[in-house]
Amino acid sequence: MKRGEWQDIQQLGECSHLMFDFVCNHMSAKSEWFKNYLQQQPGFEDFFIAVDPQTDLSAVTRPRALPLLTPFQMDDNSTRHLWTTFSDRSN
Repeated sequence: MKRGEWQDIQQLGECSHLMFDFVCNHMSAKSEWFKNYLQQQPGFEDFFIAVDPQTDLSAVTRPRALPLLTPFQMDDNSTRHLWTTFSDRSN
């Protein structure tokens, strides 16, 4: 659904102070980058945070009751526990 043009933003900015909230650290588990990470493709190894599941994360405060770490199976059949903001595995 289209909400307007960049010209509309420009006009709005002429009479208002605008702020842009760009969240660049969220990625879908269906994204090509994540699939490349799971397949252990070179160049994608540093885009996701793997954490030992025994790590004490009790000091982490978050507004969700979902687990902070989600296990994912890698291409070599190893399991990595990744830091996930949204942990719903049905996506």
